Amino acid sequence: MKMELFRRRYANCREVMAQRELDCVVVFPGANMYYLTGFMEEPLERLLVAVLPRSSEPIFIVPELYEKQVGASTWITDIRAWKDDEDPSKILNEVLQSLSLVGGRIALDTKMWAKFFLMFLSVAPKAVYSDASEVIDGLRAVKSRKEIKVMEESASIADRVIKKIIDACGVGSREKEIASLIELEFRKLGIESMPFRPIVASGPNGAFPHHKPGDRRFKRGDSVVLDLGAAYKGYCSDITRTIFIERCGSKEKAVYEVVRQAQQLAFESIVEGVEARRVDRAARTHIADRGYGEKFVHRTGHGIGLDIHEAPYIWEGNTQILKTGMTFSVEPGIYLPDGFGVRIEDIVVVEGKKARRLNKVSRELTVI
Repeated sequence: MKMELFRRRYANCREVMAQRELDCVVVFPGANMYYLTGFMEEPLERLLVAVLPRSSEPIFIVPELYEKQVGASTWITDIRAWKDDEDPSKILNEVLQSLSLVGGRIALDTKMWAKFFLMFLSVAPKAVYSDASEVIDGLRAVKSRKEIKVMEESASIADRVIKKIIDACGVGSREKEIASLIELEFRKLGIESMPFRPIVASGPNGAFPHHKPGDRRFKRGDSVVLDLGAAYKGYCSDITRTIFIERCGSKEKAVYEVVRQAQQLAFESIVEGVEARRVDRAARTHIADRGYGEKFVHRTGHGIGLDIHEAPYIWEGNTQILKTGMTFSVEPGIYLPDGFGVRIEDIVVVEGKKARRLNKVSRELTVI
């Protein structure tokens, strides 16, 4: 059944290739390769690609040491292996020649390393190359019920961890120590990898949206931005909460409420059939109307699934139409240099005329 799923995805990919008049998609180790072939591996210095033609059967090109591993993981039966003492460009040339692709329209994985793109250029200089994200992103953006179920479980794990972390924070806690505790709590729950390093940003460090945890200790009155996520059964989760240590000043309360309301308005704007930028506008307009427009320095959200950041991206320029099954973050923030920062983030799924949050942790102001 699982292999049939990957076959269906490839069939859908072929339909998009036909619509875009492309002859082939080539995927590189990572989420796209897994999505279409069932084989997952990290990028490596040896040529390992799946060549997925529109009009013939696909072919894997793999280093010899991966031949059996790939064969056991994918529905693709034609696997061409090359030895370490061979030039992989020769087998690449043979494959492209056999598929009549040397002068074709080839879409390459957006995450393919430059060295392999240059190899394609040397082997097939007359081919017309494009970005495979134009084919694959739209397919991956709409999740199946089974995918959403896994993402619900991933979100639940992130919720459990952030609740424990909030309880562990206090005056004197060090950013690095809390970040390490986040990793430990995930491991306790059987999570061996995280899609990004946890963000623990206290006091003035909260004004940096992607602050790296340092040696700063929490002080009374600090805001603390906590941003974390898990990779569970291949699918990512992501949640951000901002808490306050022992007390919350009037300005901090006011800013927090602006962000909370902006996040709620953005969430309420999500329905099938609207453009992604509508969600961004809902949050951004509210924040700007309260005088903090220039302090909201990033997009309102990003798609999430096999990758922590994928389509659809929730920003002003994105006219992509939201569809049922799309999953993405809603995470407005306000960042005051030399002061503090506030961000609130949930993962949501589009469900017809409404959206549903996958994260269940309270968004009300929390002072610990």
